[in-house]
Amino acid sequence: MIMIAPNEPPNWLGPPSASNYQRRVVFHRFHTYPSAQGEYVHSDQFTCFGHEWRVRIYRGGYDGAAAGHDDVSLYLENMSRHRRGTVVDFLIYIVSPAGQLISTEHGIEKNASFKNGRLRGFADFINFRDVDDYLIDGSMVLEIHMRTLHDNNPVLPAFRLNLSSALGESGGDVEVVVANQNDTRDYTKRQKHETSFNVHSLILKQACPLLASMVDSSNLVTSGRRVVRLPEDKIKPEALERVLRYFYGDKLSKHDFTVHGLPIIGAAHYFGAVELKLFAESVFVQEVPITVDRLEYLAEFAETNECGILMEAVSTFFVKNASAIARATDEIALPRTAYRHLASAIAMVGGISHRIETWPIVRIQERLNDYGICVDGSRETLLRKLEHQWQAGP
Repeated sequence: MIMIAPNEPPNWLGPPSASNYQRRVVFHRFHTYPSAQGEYVHSDQFTCFGHEWRVRIYRGGYDGAAAGHDDVSLYLENMSRHRRGTVVDFLIYIVSPAGQLISTEHGIEKNASFKNGRLRGFADFINFRDVDDYLIDGSMVLEIHMRTLHDNNPVLPAFRLNLSSALGESGGDVEVVVANQNDTRDYTKRQKHETSFNVHSLILKQACPLLASMVDSSNLVTSGRRVVRLPEDKIKPEALERVLRYFYGDKLSKHDFTVHGLPIIGAAHYFGAVELKLFAESVFVQEVPITVDRLEYLAEFAETNECGILMEAVSTFFVKNASAIARATDEIALPRTAYRHLASAIAMVGGISHRIETWPIVRIQERLNDYGICVDGSRETLLRKLEHQWQAGP
């Protein structure tokens, strides 16, 4: 069955983060691929959740016994050599010539366990007779969405030595550009609205695999550097500069987090820099007072960027300052998911702590850390991780 996917499939689309990843892969000149069963062509490798991946496509099918002779098979392959695997949900769309995301009946798999060399996917991804309707200039374009509850260790700075003095030097082989999405297409005008940083691919690969995977090797500027373009509505230049310093081993100051805390948290979430995000959240809630007039904005920010620590601080403030909020002249509209946090905050203020649903988030994070599981995410995400671990056993 072929169907057009919703514009925003629930729980799948969203900014890249430590637990959510998106990527497009292109199989050029699809009809030139071998048509014999069992023969495949693979995509370029990409990095996600601390693992290396690629996509295999079998134009003639993977196994005639497992699929019809007219089926194209598609598999996601873990190329890493980690002894410890990972568990992911993944969803693969075909991108149509009109730009629509096309889902197939067999394009989703949940709780897929991957170890080195493991293949998971679909022997009957799409019927060969339907392929021509979705090729773009003879190429098949796929959009892959992946998420995991079994994250690897948080991303750490690449080097314990402070190499921030090398940030921006002419020897950097990658140019990271923050561009305004609403800029004109004219390059000479667009240039005025860009902020760029010269960085080194070696450090990106070690410190931030997700950012390294965004490098477009086909896009070379005059200096010969490869380019990563980031939208200004997602990443602020002042936050990017500090996140890059962190990747180069520099220690950010308390002033950095109090003045630029939210942009840094947003950028760290976008890049999957878990350790930086958690530290920035902790400093922000300790040093920056929450006020009634900022309550709605902070709650929306916490929901968008899966900030469990910040959302708990907002919810606790709401409960402890209910009278002041009731007297506020402007109506406060909290995100839908915030009300569960409010209920937990009320329970915690009342001293109820024997049920996991009412645990402070720091206690949930401590238990997850004991299991070696990533402690970033919203309260619901962390609770699901912990419950999943308990169900799986030691």
